[in-house]
Parts: sequence; C-alpha cells; structure tokens
Amino acid sequence: TMDSLQAGYFVGLFKPKVAIPMHYDTFPAIKANPEDFERAVKKYSPSTRVVILNPGESYEF
Repeated sequence: TMDSLQAGYFVGLFKPKVAIPMHYDTFPAIKANPEDFERAVKKYSPSTRVVILNPGESYEF
C-alpha cells in the first residue's frame, strides 16, 4: 500500500498521460484524499493529467 506522495512519485517514474487514483477510502485502513494524490502527481509528473472518479463512474480514453 502506498500513500498519496508515494503514489505520485511512482507515477513520476512512468509519466503516463493519465493517472486515475483507485482504492482510496474503500475501508478505514486506506482513508485518503485523492486531491493529495493529484498534488503529488503534479510535483513528480507535471504533464500527467489526474482524473478523479466518483464510485461507479467510468472513464474512457
């Protein structure tokens, strides 16, 4: 399990066009704010677009 900063760093290693945070707030042990992930991604991979989905939403690319 990674925190938001670690996940953002990981995204920075690969620099994808899009990153979508998953598995946050699904149970108490992994309570997280997806906006923290978005900030970390912008730090490590400024060109990556972060898409934050609500439960049940989908994204096509």
